[in-house]
Amino acid sequence: MKLNPSQTAVAHATARHVLVAAGAGTGKTQCVVARLLYLLGESVGGRQLPAAERLRLRDVAAITFTNVAAADLQRKLRDALRAAGRRDESYQVDTARIGTIHAFCGRVLREFALQLPRRPGLALLEEAESIALAAECAREALQPALEQSDLPGLDALLGEFSVEEALRFAARLAADSSRLAQIRQDDDMDDRERALVGLAERTLILMRRRLDERSALDFDAMIALTRDLLKGNDAVRRVLQRRVRVLIVDEFQDVDPAQQEIAYLLGEPDSGRTETTRLLLVGDPKQSIFRFRRADVTVWTRVQRDFTERG
Repeated sequence: MKLNPSQTAVAHATARHVLVAAGAGTGKTQCVVARLLYLLGESVGGRQLPAAERLRLRDVAAITFTNVAAADLQRKLRDALRAAGRRDESYQVDTARIGTIHAFCGRVLREFALQLPRRPGLALLEEAESIALAAECAREALQPALEQSDLPGLDALLGEFSVEEALRFAARLAADSSRLAQIRQDDDMDDRERALVGLAERTLILMRRRLDERSALDFDAMIALTRDLLKGNDAVRRVLQRRVRVLIVDEFQDVDPAQQEIAYLLGEPDSGRTETTRLLLVGDPKQSIFRFRRADVTVWTRVQRDFTERG
């Protein structure tokens, strides 16, 4: 595996938290795979981690933003492990903590189900179900808004975007309530933007009603519940820190404050403690997919400041 000096340095920086700004086509996934191989004891850039510091695949977690990215990372890691002669570990990739933030949170909630402040039998929606529910509720919210003309700015919104685009935006915002709450506070929104936020809010109301009827949690609720569990239960957080020695988050520019808080609760970068989860956060702040108004990079810049100030 050929790495440039910057990528090699990231692979070797196992003793501290690292934030990496890397654009498309710069070998982000290759860098992540190199870091994982180094942690597992493979030689990277002419260096090998001491035996006492090496980890097992079950000791690390890698979070990506989409299922496509997760599948790509799994494939590249599997191929790299096979090329290194670690065939047994290559078979463990599919069951490792490598996937989306929602898959990570779902696994945490299942592992610590008895510690959750929720009624027994509450179901966790699968990704396809959650996406379908948001899309269905967005369409259901749009119909009466069109018929009753009670959503100011809707005509302007649909004059710039197709109905399908508007529905997709509304479903995305409704499924990310913390980001929706942030955008709602923006006093500089124009009419079309207020209409989209209003449509997303109506979509969210319908989603929560449907989820209550089904006694289920969607992705947004899973993230919030995971954050609250780690925040409110020190014992659970300590156990998970021991289980997840390293947490890698790809496409970090697209995380919201709740997701960033999960990473911080595990890594505790402000504590100075060495026994917490080590963080490797990778992304490109110029490539946020949330471009309805402008790329939301407030989380990125905050973490960049934190990591810089704390070395």
